[in-house]
Order: sequence, then C-alpha cells, then structure tokens
Amino acid sequence: MGGAFGACHALDIGLVFGDLSAGLSALLIGEQSPAEAVALSQWMCSAWTAFAINGTPG
Repeated sequence: MGGAFGACHALDIGLVFGDLSAGLSALLIGEQSPAEAVALSQWMCSAWTAFAINGTPG
C-alpha cells in the first residue's frame, strides 16, 4: 500500500482480542481471515492471558 499506514500502530489489537473481522484487521487481513491469521490470533490471546494471570506470556 505504499506506506499509506506508516508504522501501522494498533494492528495487533484485533489479533490480541480475537476480532479479525472489523477495523484495521479486516482492512489488512480481509473479511475472510486466513487460517494463519486465526492461529496467530489464538496464540496472541493465549500469551496475553497467561501474562495477565502469571506475569509471563509462557
């Protein structure tokens, strides 16, 4: 996209919260999330949850 998004801050939010179907995530990933994006989101959700519970992402 020729740098239109710059550093693309906050791209991780949809991945962390498992919401890939809206906002910046949907724009960049697409309305139908590929299996790789879903797997990454599940991993990120697990890591953030573990960090909140145990103080380490695991």
